[in-house]
Amino acid sequence: MSLSIGVARNAAASYSFTLSMSCTGRRYSLVEGDPPIDTVRSVTWYLWSLVSQQLFLVPFLFLAIGAAILARSRPRGAAYPVLMASGLYIVATLLVSKDPRYTLPLLPAVAVIATSWLDGRWRRPAIAGTAVLLAYGAVTFLAVSFGTAVLPRAIDLTLPRSPLVSEIPAFDRDGNIVALRGVRVWAQQGYPLGAPSAEDWDVERLVTDAAARGGRTIWIGGPDEIWTNRYAIAYFARLHGMRALGDVAAADVAAVRARAGEDALAPPGLREIRSYDLPDGGTLRLYGRP
Repeated sequence: MSLSIGVARNAAASYSFTLSMSCTGRRYSLVEGDPPIDTVRSVTWYLWSLVSQQLFLVPFLFLAIGAAILARSRPRGAAYPVLMASGLYIVATLLVSKDPRYTLPLLPAVAVIATSWLDGRWRRPAIAGTAVLLAYGAVTFLAVSFGTAVLPRAIDLTLPRSPLVSEIPAFDRDGNIVALRGVRVWAQQGYPLGAPSAEDWDVERLVTDAAARGGRTIWIGGPDEIWTNRYAIAYFARLHGMRALGDVAAADVAAVRARAGEDALAPPGLREIRSYDLPDGGTLRLYGRP
């Protein structure tokens, strides 16, 4: 009974989410070049995303083994993770806009299915599989978290264009979006971030400088980039007791981002207090009341 209620609740929430995303995501799908939902590339898009962005090849093989064993043995209690993973996959596929983040909720079910055969029914394969998975997980975690020169940054298998092969977005080490057509066997970079760097994007410094001047409200302007955007500035503003406002005329200070080669325009009634040079050649400027 509880399983039926849970499935029904998830289905209702997913249906509502699908309707809202189908209405608002159409323009994004056109810009990003996502495949139409009535094509094979749309059906397989999240499968390629799963192996190349969220799991990489070795965990994906564990998932394939676990799914095959569950399909054959049909153990008691397997229905929930299988329905959860397949149901969320179908819902995400029906969305007009494609994004790897939409299938993040199915990863717990994927983890259960992928490791379900390591419970000891087959002692030697289970021991070997557990050792491989633990070693692989430790190496990948350390490489993604801190980076290493000993291992390659990425191992990609590019496949020829085909209706069965979907092109999915991936990030390079500079944060640029590139198209990945094939299989990412392994990489030192997750989606979208990799190892920490010494780069300073001055977001928190701008906010602390604004707060030190007595600023209590901040307006945020300029383009949103992966490393500097209105969400990051608003987060640090709240962290330091400030509020982000949508009206520049009512704000004590303003933060304006400009790309490389561009010049930020001072908001009306404000003067430049300080400029911060960013690693990508752009600038972040703080403006305040005279």
